[in-house]
Parts: sequence; C-alpha cells; structure tokens
Amino acid sequence: MTTETTPAAPRTRALGAVLPALCCTLCYQPLDLSPQGARCPNNHSFDLAREGYLNLLPGHVIPQNADTPQMLTARAAFLGAGHFDPLLQALAAQALAAFPAPPAAPLLADLGAGPGHYLAYLLDRLPGWSGLALDISKHAARKAARAHPRIASLVCDCNDHLPLADACASLALCVFAPRNPQEFHRILAPGGLLLVATPSPRHLHQLLAPIGMLAMDPDKDQRLALRLGTHFALAHQHPVEATLALDTADLVNLISMGPSAFHLSPEDIAQRVEALPRPFTVTASFNVTVWRPLEVPLLVGAAGEDDAP
Repeated sequence: MTTETTPAAPRTRALGAVLPALCCTLCYQPLDLSPQGARCPNNHSFDLAREGYLNLLPGHVIPQNADTPQMLTARAAFLGAGHFDPLLQALAAQALAAFPAPPAAPLLADLGAGPGHYLAYLLDRLPGWSGLALDISKHAARKAARAHPRIASLVCDCNDHLPLADACASLALCVFAPRNPQEFHRILAPGGLLLVATPSPRHLHQLLAPIGMLAMDPDKDQRLALRLGTHFALAHQHPVEATLALDTADLVNLISMGPSAFHLSPEDIAQRVEALPRPFTVTASFNVTVWRPLEVPLLVGAAGEDDAP
C-alpha cells in the first residue's frame, strides 16, 4: 500500500514522473525528490506543499502580478461553464495534428499555466504524456496540482531562467501568458513545438467602454512575431472566434478573472455590470499559433514585453 511517506504517493507521483526534467532554480543542477520537497547536489532545498505543488522560487523573490484566489475562483467558474471551449478544442486539434502518437519526450510544459485548465484538457486527449504546469502564483499552482493526475505543478518565474533541463519537452504551451523565447527554445526537444494562444484585437471589444476593461494592442500579432521570430518560425495560424451570451454571474466572473481585476474593485465591477442589458453578447476572439524552433536562433535584441489579455 502506497502512503504519503514514499515518492509514489499521490502528491508526488506526478512530480516523480517529470523529475528528470526538473532542475534547481539557483544552480540548475538536477533535483532529488522526497515527500518533504526537493534538493539539488549543492544542497539548495525547495518545499513541497501539502497540496502537491513544488515551490521553486528562491526565498528572496516576491511574486509580482500573480493571480489572486479571487481571480482564480472567477476563472474556474467562467471556464467551467464552457465559454472558452472553442479555444480548448482548437488547441487540442493542433496538438493532436502535430503528435498523433506520443513522441520520444512526451512532456507537455504549460508556461504560465494558471489553474491548469488548458493543460488538463490537452492531457485528456494526449494519452501517454506527462504535464508540467509552471506559474508564479502559488494559488494557481495549488489548483493546477489537482487539475489532472498527470500534472506536476511548479511555482517559478516563467520570465526568468526556467527550472527545466535542456530539450526536456516536446510541446510547450503558452496561453495568455508572457513569452520567453530563449527559454522556450532551450527546453524543447528536437522536433518539439510551441503552441501559443493570444487574444485578438476583437476579443471582448463590446466590454471595453462600458466596463473600462483593458484594450488589446492592435499590433499584438506583429509584436508576437517579432519577439518569437528570434528563436522560432511560424508553422500554422488558426483564428478562433465565438459569440457568447452572458448573464450577470458570467460577466462578473469574466471581468474578475483577468488583469482588469487589478484596477477594478469588486464593487466597481458589480456596479458596471448592473448597467448592462442581459443577456449581454460579447465576442471571444483568439489566435492560436504553432511555432517550430529555429536550428540556430537569431542573435538580435528582445522585441519588447508581452501582456496578458
């Protein structure tokens, strides 16, 4: 009988499956796993939370703009209602088209995974794969650790050097999260792919004026191509659009789950939603792109920072 005192216990089983891909955030040496946490040969240690996620942030790092529990609760309710299912289906279709059978390195790394909603959906359709959820929010990591039995959940800074070994993953996923081209390129195995989802300028445009939500950059696709183009070549592009009829709870959750929640109070959101007709029709609009790593990355400067929807 397996117990919590062995690495095969439920909370460490998924981490044990991806252990060869993990490395120390401070010295980049391999990690050994125990029921209490992880340690590298240089004796740097990291805690394993009882909820099942491994915190690889150095002790001095204070997360900035990390998802809050309130944002994650709203996101779980909104995504759980199926409003973004067309995006899920598009991501899965691209992954299955690229990998009809598991590759030699069947690891899917979700960079900026949030609560693991997208990663769990893909793993359900990719038997034989392991999933790795990376996010700077410990609240998101806690939810991701419970989202799927094959998800190993890490707290780390995806804008920094990733605590992952070279060429460890065959598929990297980045949904509404900042891109780190050099690191994404480094962790991909030969034949690997990067799958990216971004909001289009039409995304939720009906809510911009009445709610004061953050507008999408009309040049976002061009900036994405410039930034990723230093290390990747665009292989496929797939637009996804759906019309959503939302009630009061849906609208509150939609606004509360994203970066607009950082500058609108719950009272502001409730008051502005109350002034809208119901059901309220909005456009969900995304771009799904597939990128192949360049054999020799271009030695150019960074093209600027990315932002979330």
